[in-house]
Amino acid sequence: MLLFEEVQSDEVSRKQLIQILMGEANRLMENWRGTYPDKALIALAVTAIAECSQQFGAICPECNGSGHTTNKRRITRKCSACKDGRVPWTNETRFAQFAQVLPVSFSRFNRYKPILEELVRWLSDGRTAALLSVQAQIEMEEREARKSGLIFSIKLNYALRLFCIIFYIEC
Repeated sequence: MLLFEEVQSDEVSRKQLIQILMGEANRLMENWRGTYPDKALIALAVTAIAECSQQFGAICPECNGSGHTTNKRRITRKCSACKDGRVPWTNETRFAQFAQVLPVSFSRFNRYKPILEELVRWLSDGRTAALLSVQAQIEMEEREARKSGLIFSIKLNYALRLFCIIFYIEC
């Protein structure tokens, strides 16, 4: 579902993915002492989706992903806010993403951090399994096409699918 949400930017699949992640977060937090709001589960889900779909970090808002900024004298410099156009995931960037949905203190966020790390791990494992499944399906279709002689059309289809897979893995 994460792949579908990434590729299509589909709001319905995003909402379903958030519901699934909220259930997983609730399962992970069932032996927690104290209370937590439902909005915390939503914040955990949104943050996990953002981190898993943007594995190399969020696009830098200062340089718009180019990695270079221009000052008022039109001198181009390397952007000091990011690394190659991406702001890597750190505790602070995770907190900023989390606090957009649930504004809490950093110390309170640190209590949610182990659950967030488990959700990201669970989501990325599912994403990897889905990618391997798609790749196996493509290879099977290519073998069948070679048998029947439809190599050109299947290679074009294979190239397009592979481009989508590679693009969303590296970005």
